[in-house]
Amino acid sequence: YTENPDVSIASRLATIFLKDEQYQKALPYLQAVAGQDVDDMNTRVKLGLVQMELKRFDQATKTFNEILAKNPESDRVRYYLGSLYEETKNQDLAMENFLQIPPQSKLYTEAVLHVGYIMKERKNLDAAKGVVRDAIRKSPNTNNFYLFLANLEEESKNLPEATRVLEQAVERFSEDEKTRYYLGSLYDRQGKVDKGLVQ
Repeated sequence: YTENPDVSIASRLATIFLKDEQYQKALPYLQAVAGQDVDDMNTRVKLGLVQMELKRFDQATKTFNEILAKNPESDRVRYYLGSLYEETKNQDLAMENFLQIPPQSKLYTEAVLHVGYIMKERKNLDAAKGVVRDAIRKSPNTNNFYLFLANLEEESKNLPEATRVLEQAVERFSEDEKTRYYLGSLYDRQGKVDKGLVQ
């Protein structure tokens, strides 16, 4: 019985090649390890990422979906799958996966911003604003949400609302120079020079 030593060797070789970013060489060893131990989630995640890196998108999609079938609570894999769908222009499936990532996840901010950018790209600004406003309600201490919402309002030619959003952000994140500068530039554009200088 030699499977375990073989798997151990394959795992070590995969690690070496991954460290050197030799993904093509790492692939067969990752496949060997994943094939021997279907419950080894970390190896299967690495396999999916390597398949993605090598632009084997169908294989990567299958790998990530198989992982999620057994580990539906994995925000990390859900995020990878959303990113994969986004890269392959399956925007609806990308958004579906990103929106399943909960507010308590470390990946929540990035997931919401991905959805917002997809909607913005589709010129669906109202839907994008709705998603970001909902995210602010769930995670009010994330400055990037305010900045993105202000940008969406600006794109909608609604400078007063963009200004209001940034004023809220400055109240919460008074030390953030980027937010203060953005607000100051909006004041200047609206002729509120005295306020703009204060920022």
